[in-house]
Amino acid sequence: MMTPQVITPQQMQQILQQQVLSPQQLQVLLQQQQALMLQQQLQEFYKKQQEQLQLQLLQQQHAGKQPKEQQQVATQQLAFQQQLLQMQQLQQQHLLSLQRQGLLTIQ
Repeated sequence: MMTPQVITPQQMQQILQQQVLSPQQLQVLLQQQQALMLQQQLQEFYKKQQEQLQLQLLQQQHAGKQPKEQQQVATQQLAFQQQLLQMQQLQQQHLLSLQRQGLLTIQ
């Protein structure tokens, strides 16, 4: 799976200087960048959440907590992983839709 790279402001300026983009193409480019930044922020958030849940699980195991509480933490971890996967799938569907419309080229 290829993931698009985030375009820096300097690269954006170079792209705009190299070719003339329609307002619609510019809007798609902006939306793509916003989606990528949001994805990165969400991935960082989910990573931190998962680390906290992992730590909580280890603390409970060390303290001799009941398996029911361990199961609850494991269930939360699974829910976070599923949410992250759903978000990635939605973004892929959106990018494929833009590609089919000819508004986006992924190299």
